This record gives sequence, C-alpha cells and structure tokens, in this order.
Amino acid sequence: MTEPSTPTARLALATCAELPQLDTPDQELRAALADRGVPTDVVVWDDPTIDWATYGDVLIRSTWDYTS
Repeated sequence: MTEPSTPTARLALATCAELPQLDTPDQELRAALADRGVPTDVVVWDDPTIDWATYGDVLIRSTWDYTS
C-alpha cells in the first residue's frame, strides 16, 4: 500500500459518552489509521461542542446510546 501523497482530512471516530476512549478493537483501528497517516479524533456523537465541519469523514463506531 502506498502512503498518501497529500494531507488527509481528519477522520472522526464517533462513539458514545460511555466509551470515550474506545474499546480495544477500535483503539487498534485508530493506531492502524495513524500508521497510515490518517489523522483521527475520537468524538462523542451527541456532544454539542463538536464542530463536524472540521472532519472530512465520520466513522460510526460505538454510538450505543443513539436511541436514548
């Protein structure tokens, strides 16, 4: 796999307030993305202070409280 030649937009990893540090598989995913030059932030999906416009994409991970 080749490395990206241009800066990559930030990727939001959406989670719930109960898992703000992500679970182990998602932590490993974040590390793998970082190894490939993909900048990520872990964000609580319903946090009103998040500026979603700063992210190129959102990867929905552990948003278990979306029905609440």
